[in-house]
Amino acid sequence: GKDVVVDMKNSDVIQKPELVDTITDFSSRGPRSDDYGFKPEVAAPGLRILSAGMGTGVEGILENGTSMAAPHVAGAALLIKQLHPEFSAKDVRDLLTSTAYKLKDASGNAYKFTTQGTGRVDMEKILKAEFVTNGSISMGLIEVPQTQTVKKSFSVKNLSNHILVLQTSFTGEEMSVEMPATITLQPKEERQVEFSLHVEVGSVQKFPRRSELDGIIQIRSEKEVQEVSIMAFRMPRSELRVTKTSSETREIPQKEGDTGPKVTQERVSMTVSNVSPVTGGGFLFNLIGEDEKKVVPQGEEWKANDCDLKSVGYRWILKPIAISQRPYLQFAFQLHENRSQLIRCELSVLVDGDKDGKIDQEIIGLGFLNDAGGKGEHAFIAGILDYQKAQRARLAYEVELLQGNKDAQYRVLEAGVAQGSIRFASESGMVIVEIPVDPLKVSADGSFNAKIASLNSLGESVDADDYLGSDETQWRTLQTDPMKMAYWGMSDASIAGGTSMTLTSMKNSNENPLVMYSPSNSKSVEMTIIQP
Repeated sequence: GKDVVVDMKNSDVIQKPELVDTITDFSSRGPRSDDYGFKPEVAAPGLRILSAGMGTGVEGILENGTSMAAPHVAGAALLIKQLHPEFSAKDVRDLLTSTAYKLKDASGNAYKFTTQGTGRVDMEKILKAEFVTNGSISMGLIEVPQTQTVKKSFSVKNLSNHILVLQTSFTGEEMSVEMPATITLQPKEERQVEFSLHVEVGSVQKFPRRSELDGIIQIRSEKEVQEVSIMAFRMPRSELRVTKTSSETREIPQKEGDTGPKVTQERVSMTVSNVSPVTGGGFLFNLIGEDEKKVVPQGEEWKANDCDLKSVGYRWILKPIAISQRPYLQFAFQLHENRSQLIRCELSVLVDGDKDGKIDQEIIGLGFLNDAGGKGEHAFIAGILDYQKAQRARLAYEVELLQGNKDAQYRVLEAGVAQGSIRFASESGMVIVEIPVDPLKVSADGSFNAKIASLNSLGESVDADDYLGSDETQWRTLQTDPMKMAYWGMSDASIAGGTSMTLTSMKNSNENPLVMYSPSNSKSVEMTIIQP
């Protein structure tokens, strides 16, 4: 029971709040990649924090990171629970976030919410709070100009024993909010308040990619101000539409003296109009097949969303190599969900070149490589693998993980036969994997049997191997000879807003439909099947 007195010998005061209220360069940034959720939620001290040195007895150690910041927040949450034992976990979180102190960098510029969350935990405001509200709301991805207004709600709970009359206001970047100007709460009353957020379209050419917009709903009583931090992600979308199709058949000139049957060739043309002001791209492919969305229990969609196949197309192209040209195959993988990052997803085409029912090679596309035997934390690779070597590499990786080796490496690249390339359209579900034709094992006629799938590497995923259609049990035949494909010689286009362009393709048969992928379009019109 004795008082402890600490004498701070240095009486100098350093007036530099940026020393404690500046976000470190290693702090995690948001949003949550799967659904644009509001992350991080709050900030707390996490640089050079004095902690107990494990195994040293009474010695301390200076450490950095979330492991140092989290105990600060845990302590604050405990104090809130002691002050309000009736609080739910949501109430605790709301009070932490709605009272947080907004941070600025050393230049005085406010940090984005994806950097600081709702701000730094402020215990003084927490202890004085007489009401509590949602501190953070993410409006998700808002596509413009198609969708501009989103409706949501926030809760307000009166913690006091008297009537509260609260005033609301909003400030934000290129956004406006419609909501009640006044909220009246009886003692201990809780109410849901609906609001509509309108995102300004602005000049879409100025933000060709996703941009974060932040706003704040302020709620004032006579004694305090709390804030609902609003995070929205504006994504400009094109709107490419096939407005006209036609075809013409022409006779290919014969060589002099050729008495064989006449050869004809069909050329398909289509007019593609972009009715949005946003520039968009159209890519023509032979449609291989479509696949339904996985069925998962409500609330567990995240277990399937990372790598759920919707459709796959392919085509043959020629690329200049030195003084000649080299043929390539391109595979367009369309996923059911838009992705901001291509993580936890492996795209695969299993190749049976001699059609004996055994897998010879694998065409792969990977969206992350920090543990795949490559370089770079967020690299992309595509290529052709020796299938048996690749399987041995996968098995070795899984064994190492089971043995507790956290540094195990997924050395699938060591099975490489040929290198390809991969193109991922961020904020879409489109991935194009490209590989050279000549290293592929094929039959004498240039065809090969294939099974197409995606692999979700999330440990709790639903049906980790998502085969296209019935590919899990049946082989399908693909071609490397363009003259044996349904369509070839496709043209692609970048179409400015408000303009039209004609795309063309040569047609050999009706074996596969012709499809136009438009990753810059909204999800519902990302794929268009062409009917010449």
